[in-house]
Amino acid sequence: MDSFVKCNLVSYPLALVCQDIQELARHFGVDMEQCSSHWHQVHASLEGTDQSADQTMTWITGNLSTSHPALYRIAAVGLLLPTSTADFERGFSCLKRVKTENRNCLSVKVLNYLLAVSL
Repeated sequence: MDSFVKCNLVSYPLALVCQDIQELARHFGVDMEQCSSHWHQVHASLEGTDQSADQTMTWITGNLSTSHPALYRIAAVGLLLPTSTADFERGFSCLKRVKTENRNCLSVKVLNYLLAVSL
């Protein structure tokens, strides 16, 4: 997870990002040499551009899938990770309000319905 956070073109030197890319490739069973090579190509394409984060993500999801499939696989996992835990914490708080000591025998189906209404 930390490797996804570090993969920022602006704030980290290329050598450190490459180490993180290799770590992610090893973890996800993707060819490390191919990912490293692809990363250099992508970095060169994005370097010096003043794209916003949204534009960069749009470019990654649109272009990497066909041109750099190994790197796209890693990027896709990174893009799916939630950026915060607020939604999960909100859900657990709601569960705590709905499933009280007096209502501890609710079926899963009824509990789901009550949580959906409460959220």
